[in-house]
Amino acid sequence: MTIERAFISDDEGSAASEWFSKLMRACADTVGVKITEARIRGYAKMLNDLPPTALPAAFETAVRNGSGFFPTIPEIRRAFEGSQEDAALLAWVALMRLAAEAG
Repeated sequence: MTIERAFISDDEGSAASEWFSKLMRACADTVGVKITEARIRGYAKMLNDLPPTALPAAFETAVRNGSGFFPTIPEIRRAFEGSQEDAALLAWVALMRLAAEAG
């Protein structure tokens, strides 16, 4: 089963996909806020370039590590991309591996 993108645009207009709407509503319920269709569409459009299969984990991480409010688009993107510390650690491991291979 393939998951469609978060934002769908066709001849009839544009909208957030059904699975993305459910994800947003579940996230909103978790932090205790009401959410509008306009906000769902906006988030879908702004996050549409991310892999659909990665979005649930990104939302979960953003909620778990966030401010206690509904996560912002940048918070969700940071959760998807990882922290600067994660990137630095990955770079360090790659450098150590190359150094070991070079002898």
